[in-house]
Amino acid sequence: MVAKSKIAKKVHTCPIMASVETVGGKWKPFILTYLKDHTLRFGELMRLMPAVSQKVLTQQLKELADDGIVKRKSMFWIR
Repeated sequence: MVAKSKIAKKVHTCPIMASVETVGGKWKPFILTYLKDHTLRFGELMRLMPAVSQKVLTQQLKELADDGIVKRKSMFWIR
């Protein structure tokens, strides 16, 4: 089975590599941890992660949404 990552536009033959590339990085694991149990607003995520900039958080959320891992519903981020 071949997995294709939307972020890097690469074709992976290993699903583990595709997963690491999709949810890897400094902030995505934290985002997913906070969203695993309930829906949060952007400002709530910012307060939970004070070290991340607004620009980076926005970028990371958009990448997760593009990969179908989270979705944006009005003003909420849902996993």
